[in-house]
Amino acid sequence: ETPSLTPVSPSKTPTPTMSVSVSPNAAATMNVYAKDIGVGGNGAPDLEYKINGGSPNSIATISNSDCQFITTISGFFVGDTITFQTVQSYEIAGSGSTNCPASTSGAITYDRVATGSQNVAITIDRDNIP
Repeated sequence: ETPSLTPVSPSKTPTPTMSVSVSPNAAATMNVYAKDIGVGGNGAPDLEYKINGGSPNSIATISNSDCQFITTISGFFVGDTITFQTVQSYEIAGSGSTNCPASTSGAITYDRVATGSQNVAITIDRDNIP
């Protein structure tokens, strides 16, 4: 006797999936734009940054009143938190673009999480020390 085959329908249809992952060790950079809107007698602000709360790294003394490209910072990775501040603890505000905020809001630090190659724009007010 010849065996017969009976087709069986699959009970599940496979669903294709796609995932994109970024290596946690991928290097990141930030293009820093900044301005100082203060006009008073306090000294020009010295902008610096910290990586994940570590030691401060100097960026530059900011004396321009219009938003300008200052430098590109590196030495950190995707997912790291970069904290911007001034040596003098002046008020600061920031955005994830090339446009510096119009004003500050009372904070003395501004945090950005590194996502790769990105822009950050910082506004400092040397007239305000909270």
